[in-house]
Amino acid sequence: KEIQMKNIEGTEYYEGSVEAPAGEGAFNVDVIALDKELNRYSFKSIGEIYVDNTPPKLAMKLSRTVFSPKRKGFVVLTPTLKNIKEIDEWQIEILNNQGNVVRSDRGFGKLPKELIWKGEANSLRLLDDGEYTYRFIVKDVAGNQTVVTDKLKIKSSAPEIQVDVELTDNKLHFFFDIPSKDESIDSWKLSILDNGKILNVFYGQGALPPRIEYPIENGVDLSKVTVSVTATDNAGNPFEFTKSIPSILLKKTPFARLNDKSRIVEDF
Repeated sequence: KEIQMKNIEGTEYYEGSVEAPAGEGAFNVDVIALDKELNRYSFKSIGEIYVDNTPPKLAMKLSRTVFSPKRKGFVVLTPTLKNIKEIDEWQIEILNNQGNVVRSDRGFGKLPKELIWKGEANSLRLLDDGEYTYRFIVKDVAGNQTVVTDKLKIKSSAPEIQVDVELTDNKLHFFFDIPSKDESIDSWKLSILDNGKILNVFYGQGALPPRIEYPIENGVDLSKVTVSVTATDNAGNPFEFTKSIPSILLKKTPFARLNDKSRIVEDF
């Protein structure tokens, strides 16, 4: 394709413009000059036009998606380029549920090795609990853009867990219920103690089982048995529950008492 170049008025310079070819690749630029006698002078490959229509391929790794700033929690965002690209600029935005940008940063040239967000706004105040969205934008030198986005959650409240106990056939039955479906437990422990002495411990990672059964051994005075439940959610917030078995059982059965055989009897 030929493009007519025009003289820049008052100078010895000429200029012209060309639309970039649709296909990707490198294209040679030649200049042909004509003198007053229309003699032709050709200058081969004085430059190249590089056409790049491929946006950066970007992957984002998150250290966690739920954290508690009040417990010094934070999330680490690690961006990685999946194709060889020269990056022109990058930008990170944190948006609230209303779509407003509450935290942002940007840079030029290479991607940052990692970004750390501690739940603060641009004013450096800690943001309220709730769901947020991060948006990471990358542009290469050709102007191609890639956007990566995902949800983040700030949670500083302890998990809500309902603990229930029943006594049947000399067995303690522990029941656990989490009313909120959004609650996620990371680890838990159930301790059964007799006057401060540990009788048994149950523990695990992830969600609490709906039920745990513990047979009462002979000689154990149930009136002195205490149950302790601890759990930590996926943001690091702790839950603690400690009560004596009699206080739980008698609350469920008014006008009752425990006899020497660890049974509930009516007491009117």
